[in-house]
Amino acid sequence: MEGSTLSVIIFAMVGVGALIFISRSMSKKEDKDEQPQQQQEAELAERFHMGKYLGGLPRFNGTAPLVYCGVTEKSFVFRMGTKGSEIDRIPRGFVGGVEISKKDKHHCVTIGWTETNGTKYNATFEFTDNDSQKVAAQAAENIKKWAQQTVSARETAA
Repeated sequence: MEGSTLSVIIFAMVGVGALIFISRSMSKKEDKDEQPQQQQEAELAERFHMGKYLGGLPRFNGTAPLVYCGVTEKSFVFRMGTKGSEIDRIPRGFVGGVEISKKDKHHCVTIGWTETNGTKYNATFEFTDNDSQKVAAQAAENIKKWAQQTVSARETAA
């Protein structure tokens, strides 16, 4: 009887160990798969506050109450929150204009760009802070600065 009990205990321990090993291996593989290329790209500057996303990004349907923008070598990357998931990106060299407008007591920043296929887009972000005009102006200046650096780099290379 002792031999069969010992065999059951050993079999159970090996089974549990195998399950733990398999689940940890799968978890590590999923973590690697979930790291999109966008997160692996180095950002050239600190992310800056873009306010509340209102609309206009072609690959994101919905709203995002708090959006931050990161700048990579090629794109403006918009994320929910400071470390949240990416909602969309705009190629830096495609930006054609950045405008600030007033909506009620708040200020908005609209980024206009044209994709390679000629499709024009405008993405709008609303700033509801007490100093919304100042924060909107800072965001607009950051977009303009980084978009201009892309244009300057292209002209230098040509």
